[in-house]
Amino acid sequence: MFRKSYKLIKALDPADPHLRQAAIGQPIELEGDLKALADHYGRLREGKDYQQEKLEGRIRVTFTNPLLQGTEVAAVMGE
Repeated sequence: MFRKSYKLIKALDPADPHLRQAAIGQPIELEGDLKALADHYGRLREGKDYQQEKLEGRIRVTFTNPLLQGTEVAAVMGE
């Protein structure tokens, strides 16, 4: 059995309009279905690195792991 693994392989472009900054403990809202969150080391774990709350057509994500401060994280969104 194979699992999907995600990992950032290069730095994100700071000029990209899709990028947002999120402070640890402050929620951000994403539109769509969240499949995964990943940083340069791999997939983040719900409950350990972040919490999520499902809203109508959106997801509210709150990063909880203080080691993520200053780290680039990509959200993998589904359809």
